[in-house]
Amino acid sequence: MELLKFHVIRWVIWGVLAIPLTLYIVRRPFRNFSIPLFARYFIMVLCSLLVTIAAISIFNLWYYDTGFSEFYEVFLFFAYQKSALFVNAYLGLIVVIALMNNLKLLDAKIIALSDLKEEYQDLHNKAHGDTTPIMQIRIGKKLKNVLFSDIIWIQSDDYCVRVHSKQGSYHLRKSMKSMEEELTHWGFVRIHRNCIVNKNEIDTIVFSEAPKVIVKDGSSFSIAHSRIPKIKAYLKSNGLTA
Repeated sequence: MELLKFHVIRWVIWGVLAIPLTLYIVRRPFRNFSIPLFARYFIMVLCSLLVTIAAISIFNLWYYDTGFSEFYEVFLFFAYQKSALFVNAYLGLIVVIALMNNLKLLDAKIIALSDLKEEYQDLHNKAHGDTTPIMQIRIGKKLKNVLFSDIIWIQSDDYCVRVHSKQGSYHLRKSMKSMEEELTHWGFVRIHRNCIVNKNEIDTIVFSEAPKVIVKDGSSFSIAHSRIPKIKAYLKSNGLTA
């Protein structure tokens, strides 16, 4: 148990002192190999390793109440014993952060490609006279057609959106910006950075200290103060009064 305790303490020290390296990697993620980036990573790993071994050596001397005159011998002992293990742990940390960063970039590219596909699909439909307002949503391996008229509101969901219709809610890999650009021409209005509402489903609009939109099913959504002028202009352009 004593040996286990010391191993846990050493890894806690390693974890705490690895925070600067972690922040550095997050801010300067590894994407493409380059000698300057490799050199910076090497220096950061080496500095983290030396500081960690020094901290473990000092803790060991303090715990056993040994004079600091033996620091050099203890430092060398832990350097030989722990360097390879700690360096492998640093490399694992770099790889994990790099993979997480690449996954985020991949998600962003998938959304961008999906938006581009929808844009070309819209152009194709217009060119062939197909103006049926239908949204195709992938559910597993199937595509579900959702009429624009059945959509009540659309909610921001991280990098994607959630479409709330009269038949149910569906997850769609598109951005709120692209949804706003696509649906504005079909009677939808964005009232908040997290919410787009179907104009035909609006029952009441309240412009007060707490502006909100109430839809026909009784749900209410806050209106961002910055969007009130745009909403009033949108209502006026559609023959409605605010």
